[in-house]
Amino acid sequence: MTDKEKDREAAARRVLDTLNAIDVSALRLRERKQGWLWELGRVISEKEGFTPDFFVSDAFRQTCDSFFGSKKENFPALFSLDEKVELSRILARCAGHGDKGIPSYLRLSFPENRRVSYLKSAAADTAFRRFSRALPDPSVEYESSFSAVCESVYDGTSSFCILPVANSGEGTLGGFRKLIEKYELKLAFSCTVPSPDETETEFALCQKAFGAYSLPESNPVRFRFSLPATESSDLADVLYALGRLNAPVGKIDSVPLPYAERDFTYDVTAEADHADLSAICVFLSLCAPRFTPIGLYSVIK
Repeated sequence: MTDKEKDREAAARRVLDTLNAIDVSALRLRERKQGWLWELGRVISEKEGFTPDFFVSDAFRQTCDSFFGSKKENFPALFSLDEKVELSRILARCAGHGDKGIPSYLRLSFPENRRVSYLKSAAADTAFRRFSRALPDPSVEYESSFSAVCESVYDGTSSFCILPVANSGEGTLGGFRKLIEKYELKLAFSCTVPSPDETETEFALCQKAFGAYSLPESNPVRFRFSLPATESSDLADVLYALGRLNAPVGKIDSVPLPYAERDFTYDVTAEADHADLSAICVFLSLCAPRFTPIGLYSVIK
């Protein structure tokens, strides 16, 4: 055998060894995926008092942490993005939810106390009248400052408050976004009010609970959440997953954090009328666990 033929044989052997190594690695990867899913299924089936909201609870996040231990990166490494989306669908179905509509654990009933607090102005009065189309028999409490407006909901004096959250001239109003975060408020409804200067202001009816009220389909539903910019590598995956789960993104804002002006968060607003919300909640809990829900709200026309 000539030296040239020996070199060809050695090269062919190296290629074959590489292919065999790839096959072994793929088999091990598949076994690790199956093992994780088997363990997850076992824990879910044995958990006492298991409820559908398990997938968006701290308990589920802690369960995932216990699986991964110090190797939490194994979950993103083991599964492709498409596999993670499909896994989220499967887990949501395990919780007994369909692929469309608002799941039962995110549906709210109107409270007996339907007092609405806000700082009186012509625009806020218009917003209140529009929100009254959705909110049955509300009462009004006028406050002297926006902080007092938020405090009235935080301490339970009122169930709702009205805040301006954006306008066509400035975009997201950062000061009011900080109030929403400070007082742990969630968006229940939104509406747009025109101003004499030909701009428009978006007002939000805020509350303490996260969830949605049943309204006619003519009122579009939006899902808004925040994702720390330090996890910007997750943003592209989240946007892809939202598209796959029928929740096209309408807007992304970068908002400075109140406790660190140099850091910011992404506020993502997605259409939720036909979204697989259960699967989305599972995906975010697994793949972007530092997300914060801001609102699942109806847009009042």
